[in-house]
Amino acid sequence: MRTKIVTTIALLSAATAAHADYVMWLESGGSSSQQVNPGESLTLEVWLGSDAADVHDASIWRIEFSAPGLSYTGYEWAAPYEAGSVFDDSKPFIDNLPVLLDETTLSGGGYQQGVVDVELANLTMNGTFGEGWLASLELTVPVDYDGPAEINVRAMPDTFSMGFGEVPVEATGEFTITVPAPGTLGVLTLAMAGVVRRRR
Repeated sequence: MRTKIVTTIALLSAATAAHADYVMWLESGGSSSQQVNPGESLTLEVWLGSDAADVHDASIWRIEFSAPGLSYTGYEWAAPYEAGSVFDDSKPFIDNLPVLLDETTLSGGGYQQGVVDVELANLTMNGTFGEGWLASLELTVPVDYDGPAEINVRAMPDTFSMGFGEVPVEATGEFTITVPAPGTLGVLTLAMAGVVRRRR
């Protein structure tokens, strides 16, 4: 299905001159970073902005992680896109989640080896998307997580199109997930307990 979407977008895009107006970024609750303790979850939001009132009806993009180890538990698309529809060609597909992210999550032809990433791809026949919140990914730090204390996350746009024209997208910035070490959590808990006792 991905090959069909890419081929269709490429053919349609060749017919129209492109202009670069979309900007893509990641956040969670308005912030570009968040601390997530082992066993807790995070909603990573994907946003699009445009200075030229751009719209599109097909998109392919990846989310790249600087390290493996997070659990990818679900995703949601903004309307008019639909998660799980016949046009949703995201990998891993929503029915195959959750998965533990590593370098083999996306593999095969067309995907860079040795990279921890997921792909979201969709097409809508029911209108267009302009700007704002595009999609969300649900991520969980496993209780037994033993990876780095920081994971940097980047949006990697591939192809966005509107009918016969491609709309280039530039990604900006990174999102940082900070995972406290289990020992750090214990020290903080003890410290907070001491503060409570002293106040009594």
